[in-house]
Amino acid sequence: MKCLYALLAGSATVTLAAVPAMAQEVRSQVEVRAGAGYQSNPFFEGQGAGNAGPTTSVEVDPRILITDEDSRISINGNARLDYFLDDGRTNDSISIRTDAQQRMSERLELNGAASFLTSRNALFDAIFDDPAALTDDQFLPDPIIIDGTVAGQQIRTTIFQITGGGNYQLSPVSSLNGEITSNWTEFDGGFGNSFASTGGTVGYARVISPRTTLSVQGDLSFSRFDGIENEDEGVLGLGGDAVLAGASVAAQIQLSQTGRLNVQAGFTTVRTDFDVLEPQTSTFASGNVSFCERVLGGSLCLNGSRQVQNTGAGGLAPISTVGIGWSSELSPYDSVSLSARYSVAEQPEVGIGGLFPERGTTRLFGINPSYRRRISDDLRVFLEANYADISGALLDSNEVYGLRVGIAKMFGEVR
Repeated sequence: MKCLYALLAGSATVTLAAVPAMAQEVRSQVEVRAGAGYQSNPFFEGQGAGNAGPTTSVEVDPRILITDEDSRISINGNARLDYFLDDGRTNDSISIRTDAQQRMSERLELNGAASFLTSRNALFDAIFDDPAALTDDQFLPDPIIIDGTVAGQQIRTTIFQITGGGNYQLSPVSSLNGEITSNWTEFDGGFGNSFASTGGTVGYARVISPRTTLSVQGDLSFSRFDGIENEDEGVLGLGGDAVLAGASVAAQIQLSQTGRLNVQAGFTTVRTDFDVLEPQTSTFASGNVSFCERVLGGSLCLNGSRQVQNTGAGGLAPISTVGIGWSSELSPYDSVSLSARYSVAEQPEVGIGGLFPERGTTRLFGINPSYRRRISDDLRVFLEANYADISGALLDSNEVYGLRVGIAKMFGEVR
């Protein structure tokens, strides 16, 4: 926990340094959840794989929001510990994300973000994440792209990512935007192929009607894979370099006062140069569709995506994902939510030492319904369920399921 608070403090200090001193509003909240339930073992390989039994869990979610006339800074964190009572094993994760927007002038706005994640089960953290929902400013959430190629391998995934960019208003109806992102992903456990990547995007957007905006975008990124080798099995993952270049066109459509639709389509060209292999070049179709609307007393979001991205199995793979997220306030005291995701990771362009058969894929499906009952302004009880099924080239079909009941206490401003 000390690590989490240190990260929060460090992120706040770095981000605030760029914000001019002026009247600021600071809101903060910490939610603490404790629960108990019945959960199957999320690790598929060895040490009681597939066993199910009683579990306990503790989770802490700190949130800080700092705003003034020209800037907005948000800091969101999560720390969770699950304890399996039967065999004494634990599953832990810590994450933090800082986002900042700064208006420099009437035409120029800068933005930045930094995030950190370390988890022994990052895959299921993503599958069972909170459902996508419309934000107060009606922005659509980004589709979640899930890498299932390292599922159940009992490895710790650590990810650090920083992003910086800006938007420049050329005229009342047109703008230029750009962004640069660096990512470091490390797998500790002798299986996943750690990598680092840096890339950028440049785009142009134009409002063609009060409800429709069209845009074009170009992408370029560079990746480096470390490679994996151990004494018993030799080379499991090749080291090497990859370059991704792509272009796309997109439309953002305001369907109604609360309904929005985003559509993007394009292509990605990948060139890989891995150890002992000839350089390869391939081109893939890519794109995404997102739709959000306020219905049934809450927020409903649907999304689908196909993107080429780095995977823990040692190469670049097209990953297709569809998802649904819904949350609703049934009454002043009761709320429900549901998230479900299905993802397919195709055979990487460069596999891990031949372990991927021809046209091998990894498929996963996850669903996570939940119910909350407000006891008072700062106290709630909750009931959560989860189910996931994962199969693919590296593992047979495996199921994970669980049920948890608990209590949540809010400190600070309740929102």
